[in-house]
Amino acid sequence: MHAMKNFKRIFFIIGLGAFLWSSCTEDIPVREESPAADPESMQVYFPNSQKYKYELPPTVFEVDIDLKREKSAKAATVKIIVTSDLTGVFTVPETVSFAAGDSTAKLTITFDTLEQFKPYQISFKIEDQYINPYVVNPDGTTDFNLYVEHNDFLPVGNGKGQFFDSFTLASVADVSITYSEKKDVYRISNPYTLALLEEAEWGSWIGGPISENIEIQITSEGKVTWEFWYLGLNYQGVSGYPIKAYFPSVLDESLAALDDKSVKLQDKLFKLHPYFYIDGLGGFGADYPVFISFPGGPNLNELLAQ
Repeated sequence: MHAMKNFKRIFFIIGLGAFLWSSCTEDIPVREESPAADPESMQVYFPNSQKYKYELPPTVFEVDIDLKREKSAKAATVKIIVTSDLTGVFTVPETVSFAAGDSTAKLTITFDTLEQFKPYQISFKIEDQYINPYVVNPDGTTDFNLYVEHNDFLPVGNGKGQFFDSFTLASVADVSITYSEKKDVYRISNPYTLALLEEAEWGSWIGGPISENIEIQITSEGKVTWEFWYLGLNYQGVSGYPIKAYFPSVLDESLAALDDKSVKLQDKLFKLHPYFYIDGLGGFGADYPVFISFPGGPNLNELLAQ
């Protein structure tokens, strides 16, 4: 009896193994090879240098997007495919043409009147037959996301100003300064750059969000107000702990007495006293002034050297 049980068990195992082997051989999918890249492809791409974010006056209704190609001997027409357009305000040509011998072409995208201060987005790509999908091009991409915003920011004077943050920077930053009559706001653009932060030797603290623009309001009494901006620094280099420059009473109403320190010093020269703070941790106080010289104002390099 014991031998019979062992025989049945062995027979069952052999049968099960045969069944599984048969199932596996039947279910193994046949891998289809990926289509080969067209050896005659021109390798068309959007260059990394191409601007993707536009803020324009409400009288401008088009932008030009550059395309480049690696093989430029022949004239060619390249198809463009829209991959996402949720607003319906853009018109993207279905094709763009390269002249024989030219490695660059322009794609002109038009759009309707846009609601001011609201960014609109559209995404598009180059049709596959004109690219090599298996090669990463370090010079550009085959997909493009475009952002367009209408607003009434116009240059103040010649638009060229200066900015110095005594907490963050080691030298004066050259900035552009514009004004929106609709918002009654001045915008200081690109006050912090990687080069300036590295020059100030912040080391591993460099990183995290950085404000492309600082927007301030100036009252008729010469007081300066804002909400907050980012410096491009993480406290002790820890991600998620960015340092912010708050208008004191925005951070906490108990700090309202410090608001009056941010004022107009003289014509076209302003001194701000942000409260430098890390949310959830604490801060460095409001003892580090920020100076802004508007176009036509005093030279901050000379002023701070005194």
